[in-house]
Amino acid sequence: MEFAEPRVPERRSGRECDDAVQIVNENPVVAGLLASVSGLLAVINESRQVLAVNEEFLAAVGLDSVADMIGLRPGEILSCVYAAVGHDGCGTGQACLGCGAAIAIATGFATRRTTERSCILTSEREGRILQNTFRVKAQPVRIGDDTFVLVYMQDVTREERLAALERVFFHDLNNTIQATIGMV
Repeated sequence: MEFAEPRVPERRSGRECDDAVQIVNENPVVAGLLASVSGLLAVINESRQVLAVNEEFLAAVGLDSVADMIGLRPGEILSCVYAAVGHDGCGTGQACLGCGAAIAIATGFATRRTTERSCILTSEREGRILQNTFRVKAQPVRIGDDTFVLVYMQDVTREERLAALERVFFHDLNNTIQATIGMV
């Protein structure tokens, strides 16, 4: 069975991104959010290109300047192993059809409503394959004539792993109790 590649609007040119970056940076509410929100926060245009990020996002990817990521898509910045597979980068490959981040962003733009999804990001860093689970929230925001999406990503990998271990532990404990009751 063949699947169609996801449809993502064409990338904006460098000049178009620069104009959008200026619009975003001049908005005091967006600037305040970028300065105060903990977790990974990015402002994305309708072509799913990053226009601004908070300091925590920069630190998480090991970059010093937002300028290094302007115009890239989230998966490209976060070193997603599937980002280079599609015809136009992050969001355009087969694996992107099930990506929680891509779905949240696309749904946010399409419905103009806040959308939340879970995303398991498989990335490659320093030759190691890593899997992290993120809670991704996409909040559309209109600034002037333009619509952007604020993408908030919270790493919940540790919590997810602890919950899985807890489920296994209580399942085993329940089995042990049931066996003991059966023997009594």
